[in-house]
Amino acid sequence: MSRPTPWTTQKPPPAGTGGPVGKERDGSQHLPLPTSDTLPPSGDRMDVDMEEKARPGIGAEGRSKPTISTLNTTLAFPPRPVTEEDASAIPSASQDVDMRVDLHVLGKPTLRFPDIDVETTDPMDVEVEIPAEDGQAWPAALERDHLLPPMPPRPRLGTPSHHHRGKSTISQWSVEKGTAIKPYVLEPPPAAPRLSGDGYADFFPRTGNQPEDVLSEQTIRQGYFDKAPTTQTELQSARSTLWPILKHKSGLQVLSSAIKSALEHRQAVGRITTPSTFKPPPRVTLTDTKREAWLRDLANPSIPLRRLSRTIPHGVRGRVLLDHCWSKNIPTTRAIWLTRCVGANEMRAFRRKGANAMYAMGGEAKWVRDWTIFVEQFVEAAVETCGAENWQAKMSYVLRLTAHLFSERLLDQGHYLDWLLTAFQSASVDKLPVWLLLLQLYWNEMIPYRRSGKRLVLALLEKLQLATEAETKEILQPVVHRLSQLITSVLLAKPSNFVSKSLWAQYGDLLRANIENLDPTVASALHDIGRRNGRLSPSAIGPTKLETATHKLVQLLDGKHHESELDELPARCSSLMEDPEVLLRCVLDWSTSIFRQGPSRIYLAARLLRWWREQGIDTDEAILGFLSRCKVKSNFRPHDLFLLVSDLARSGHFAVGRYLQWLIARGAVDSVGDLQEASCEVRLLAEIPRSGLSTSIINIRRMLLKRVGLTSEMEQRMLEDARSRVAAMIPGGSPSDSETKSSPSADLSSTQCWLLGLSGTIKWELSQWVLQQAAALINANGGDETTSKDQTDAQRIYPALLSQYHTIRGVLEALQDFPTLAELIKLYLTCENTTVLASIADTLHQHQDTFISLGILQSSFDGLLNQYKNLKTGKRLEKTLIYSLADLASNLPKTEVITRQLCADLYEYEHRAAVAAFSPVSDDTPNTNNLADAEFYEDVERVLSSGSTIDLATLARLFKKIIVRIESTWEENGEKEVNFGNLLVKLRTLHVKGFDELMKGWVVESLGTSSSLKLFHQLRPLVVNGSLPLRTVVACSTTILDAEHTGKDKEQASLAIALLDFLSVNDASGDLSLDQECYRFRLLQARYTAQHPFEWVAVLRRAVERSVRMSDADLSATLDRLLDNEFVVSILRRIVLNHPRRVFMELVLPLKDTASQFLEKIISALDPAGHMLYHPSQLDVDGRDITTASRIAQVTQSVGHLSLPFCQLQLLLLLSRAEQEDSSSDHAHRKLFTRIIVDQIDQSPTLPSNVLLSLIEALGDDIAGVPKSGF
Repeated sequence: MSRPTPWTTQKPPPAGTGGPVGKERDGSQHLPLPTSDTLPPSGDRMDVDMEEKARPGIGAEGRSKPTISTLNTTLAFPPRPVTEEDASAIPSASQDVDMRVDLHVLGKPTLRFPDIDVETTDPMDVEVEIPAEDGQAWPAALERDHLLPPMPPRPRLGTPSHHHRGKSTISQWSVEKGTAIKPYVLEPPPAAPRLSGDGYADFFPRTGNQPEDVLSEQTIRQGYFDKAPTTQTELQSARSTLWPILKHKSGLQVLSSAIKSALEHRQAVGRITTPSTFKPPPRVTLTDTKREAWLRDLANPSIPLRRLSRTIPHGVRGRVLLDHCWSKNIPTTRAIWLTRCVGANEMRAFRRKGANAMYAMGGEAKWVRDWTIFVEQFVEAAVETCGAENWQAKMSYVLRLTAHLFSERLLDQGHYLDWLLTAFQSASVDKLPVWLLLLQLYWNEMIPYRRSGKRLVLALLEKLQLATEAETKEILQPVVHRLSQLITSVLLAKPSNFVSKSLWAQYGDLLRANIENLDPTVASALHDIGRRNGRLSPSAIGPTKLETATHKLVQLLDGKHHESELDELPARCSSLMEDPEVLLRCVLDWSTSIFRQGPSRIYLAARLLRWWREQGIDTDEAILGFLSRCKVKSNFRPHDLFLLVSDLARSGHFAVGRYLQWLIARGAVDSVGDLQEASCEVRLLAEIPRSGLSTSIINIRRMLLKRVGLTSEMEQRMLEDARSRVAAMIPGGSPSDSETKSSPSADLSSTQCWLLGLSGTIKWELSQWVLQQAAALINANGGDETTSKDQTDAQRIYPALLSQYHTIRGVLEALQDFPTLAELIKLYLTCENTTVLASIADTLHQHQDTFISLGILQSSFDGLLNQYKNLKTGKRLEKTLIYSLADLASNLPKTEVITRQLCADLYEYEHRAAVAAFSPVSDDTPNTNNLADAEFYEDVERVLSSGSTIDLATLARLFKKIIVRIESTWEENGEKEVNFGNLLVKLRTLHVKGFDELMKGWVVESLGTSSSLKLFHQLRPLVVNGSLPLRTVVACSTTILDAEHTGKDKEQASLAIALLDFLSVNDASGDLSLDQECYRFRLLQARYTAQHPFEWVAVLRRAVERSVRMSDADLSATLDRLLDNEFVVSILRRIVLNHPRRVFMELVLPLKDTASQFLEKIISALDPAGHMLYHPSQLDVDGRDITTASRIAQVTQSVGHLSLPFCQLQLLLLLSRAEQEDSSSDHAHRKLFTRIIVDQIDQSPTLPSNVLLSLIEALGDDIAGVPKSGF
């Protein structure tokens, strides 16, 4: 038998039947009274009629039938005796009884059914318990009939008496008399979300008359669906339908049409076709109070816009709207909404007024322009309030609002950008930061377009010039830095904005001055812009700017090359010249010219010749032809030619046998008595390396050398002597015989000069022997290192290994054998000594151009970087390695990320060293033998470990203490100076700017009170460790030299010459085994002269002027020695090569009258061949015009593509001398130069006219008026 189900509410009862359903006055909820309409079907009702007779199967002795009272009591409570307390709790009939029954979540009473035996238990005997709220049973006194509503009767067994009794019982539960009965209303739950209409989400009450309540055959079989299910007709494969169509000739077209129609149908179905029903809210006239209230509501985000969008107040527009937005602090999105609403109403008003569409469009455009002007005034007013109270909040709000208006296209963007650029151009220097902030908001909108981009560049350059020339430029330094960054970004993003003849002529120098120390990408972009602007000049348009292929080739070879570009360089050179013979001759001239310097060009030329030889070009014939012309050529260096041919023969790209055959056929050896007096073609015999040659060729070479006085025994003896000298220089070397031990190894200067004078053959074999010795020494030291793996880092440093590397490096540099030096670097890269690796990094940096030409710089740098990573993992790094590696990486292309990482590691190391200064386990802890030093170190340790910053007073106090101790150690020459220098480096990290100012003051004071030469020597360790920049020393010395000191002319002259000596590499020392400090200082000297060439020129000029003024023999001798220094000559030659006219203005012209002797020496060093020597005595004799004419003619005859800058310098000097002596106003020197040039062209038709034109143009205004039409 199935268990009977309880009744539930199916539909609301009709009015007048039963009590009210829902909530009572106190808010409680109770069950609705059951009626006949609410009862379930008869088959599901409980048989609980108290008048029902005894059922079959139950005897008379059985218990009585349950009444409604007993049933309810049985259902609700467990039976227990009634107490007096229960009786007192029973309400009277006149009281309102609130009987509440807990409802289930589905609206049903919560019932508990006990476990019963279905087969033996009568369903009417089952008792169901309903617990009370507190878990206790209800009182038994509530079992009375008049306190509980009757149960609904069963229809099949119901009697009239039951209905009568039910009504009388229900009447006891009705509300008080006089209260109207509320109709049944189905209320939604309070938490139900409300939809946009009048309905509620997920609330659909059942009323009994919905479509799903109607039973039909389809509903019974398939169920009810809101939408009719789509019929699936494709029950099988479509192959049988499509295959016959595809087999047809037009099957693909049919299939394409079907797919196209399906796509069109899907697009049409998915498109929103209903028109938008949104209408802008109308404007109404409100009082000031209501309008303010409406605006305050708009500023309140908690008030929805739906409430405010019914109407908007009239009169809120234009500038008033913007002011209200700021004053009320209306959120940006709501301010944009209000702007849209106001604008839409204005546009609608224009459409209503004019019937003509053109009138409406004109009105709309005018309104947009006026609105843009209001926005501009709003921004300008905000900028004017900068510095006032609460201006930052207002400025932020204005910037945010205007940026949204611009991005949403709610104003005239073109008009707004024009106003912004105009306002920026007219802004004062004080307001530049604010206007720069405004410009950056619309940066991407202005740069791509030339109309706005060119104005932007012009405005930025104007402001940069104002900021750099202002009196308070120190305060404006951040602004200058930011302007430079913005200009650089435009330069890289849109360089065409800088292409303007007038702009470049006015601001070109300013742009170069502020973007001089950036990466190669920026420098290349700046060079391209200068070249493009140069094409716009009138002289570039006509034929006067004709550039031949030779001139272009020389410019290409003189340019700076990266290792990644070397593979493309031969093809680029070949594209300039189609004739291989002319191409090879130009490359050989360029690589051996006296007007170029450095071994990098020699190895670059060898690389080009190897590539062309592999392409089938006969390079041997070009080299032999160049050797045959050497007798009549005087503007080349034989040593460079020998080095080039030796490098080609070493790699097998020069046929030595063919050269010997050519030499014998010419009979060149028969007419030579001494090898030193022989021509270059014969002297090459002693320069070719013997390795890799066959026995027959070696014998022929020996025979030919014997004819010129050089036997094989002499060569072997010279080689053994060289080995013995070098072996005595290498620490840890073991000479093999007594002769080696007695060699004069102490005379390093003579050893270096002797090595330079060796032949190429001996140099090559000596370098190979040195490389073998280095490999043996590395293996020996490597064995020691493997036995001491557990020792500390300090104990695993091998000074012998470092000194051996320094000595062998010096020997190979003296021999100029850089390929062997590259092999040496590869050997030492396997070492884990941080000091040796730092020396390798400095070596790569010192000869960066040469290693690039050899094509090994990048691979060596990668190997060095891998060793650095391994040491970093093992935490065995030192500052010297990090500093040297970061310095090298900063000069390599495409290493920006690596450079930043190395700089971060260096900063972390210095900061960690500063914090952990002089800890008990620190390696930098000096020896503190007295109490004063101990107190000093404790004071410094306490300050350095206190944090990352320091105040100026404490900085000055510690700086003075350290300097005092440094000065006290200058006489001792011990290690304390190095330790104190490290203290200065750590102190500088705490306050860089203040430290530099203190250092400048100390250097100026020291230079004025002590010997200059000695002081510069003592300052070198501070320059090397980075606490004293080299440029600071020059600036301090210049300050003293420019000041007027009466009676101190000799001291100032000594200071000027000492400063020049300090900036120049001393080649006279002859020390091949330079330690790390000396080698690093040489690197800093070369870098300073390369980055600041004209500061070095000014130092040279001051030294010459002061020496001439004093007329001191010792000072003149020192200056002569410096002018003979190859380092000084190479620097000066490089500067003249790039800037001949500026060298004339800053060096030659000031010394022309006062120091003619030193000026002659300088120009003689620039022109070793003697083609352009300047002799004042030849200009002082009678017939000055003839002498000047002959000198100018000599210069013009020697001019060429390689000597052009030096000829320009000589002509400028000659013309200035002629102008000084010519007092007439007709400029006779110009006429003289014009006549000489025309005569040279007539007499020498082969003279390159484009070179002469370049010569004339480089002279500038000095020969203005020279006719160029004939060229």
